[in-house]
Amino acid sequence: MDSLKTKLEVETRDLKQAQTRKSMEDTRQIEQDRTIASRAEKERRVKETKERNLKLFVEERKRLAMKAEIHQEQLNKRHTEQVDVLDREKSKAVEQEEMNHRESILASKPESVV
Repeated sequence: MDSLKTKLEVETRDLKQAQTRKSMEDTRQIEQDRTIASRAEKERRVKETKERNLKLFVEERKRLAMKAEIHQEQLNKRHTEQVDVLDREKSKAVEQEEMNHRESILASKPESVV
C-alpha cells in the first residue's frame, strides 16, 4: 500500500510539473510571437491557451486519479483473496492437528482382545 501511495505521489508530482512547464512554455511562446501586434491580442491568446490547458490538465488529473483508484481496488481484491486462502489453509491445518491429537489419544489407550 505504501509503495502504491508513493508511486501515485511521484506520478502526480511529475504530472503537475509537466503541466506547469507546458503552461509556462505556451505563455512564453505567445509573448515572444512577433506577428501579434497588440497587447490585447497577446492577452487574449494567453487567456485562451490557459483555458485550453486547464481543461486538458483537469482531464489528465482525472485520468490519473481513475488509474490510481483501479490499482487500489485491484490491490484490495488481491489482499482479500489472499486472506481467504490463508483462512482456508489455517482451518485445514487446525482440523488436521485435531485429528492427529484424537488419533494419538486413541493410540495411547490399551487395547484388549477377548
